[in-house]
Amino acid sequence: MPRSLAALPTRPTGKATVEMDLDKSWLDAWEERLRKVKQSSCRLALVVGDEGSGKTAILRRLSEAFRLPRINLGEELSRKLLAVEGDDRARQVDGIMAELFEQNGTEAVALDNTEILFEPELALKPLEALKVASR
Repeated sequence: MPRSLAALPTRPTGKATVEMDLDKSWLDAWEERLRKVKQSSCRLALVVGDEGSGKTAILRRLSEAFRLPRINLGEELSRKLLAVEGDDRARQVDGIMAELFEQNGTEAVALDNTEILFEPELALKPLEALKVASR
């Protein structure tokens, strides 16, 4: 794994994650990791898991705990790409993502529902798109 990317503790996987309260030590671990990520060149912290494993619940709770705006990328990007011709959509993604981040005017955001970046029609390199957006 590249040094600038961070795999963060997500607690045990499965639906039980959604029901868990975030204890102080768990939040402290996230806070420390996020501090390190902010100092790296690409500034990405990824929460990865199977569908239904509690990623959205984790992002929601982290968003509240650290006062981060939460962006539903799938919804926002889909809405903005509807007005763009099919062949131009992939070229517009970086600009749209930058616009979404700038609208929030904060140093960090919790980005949820990123699976749209994997859509074959867009022919993107999802990790590269996230790296560009994180700068």
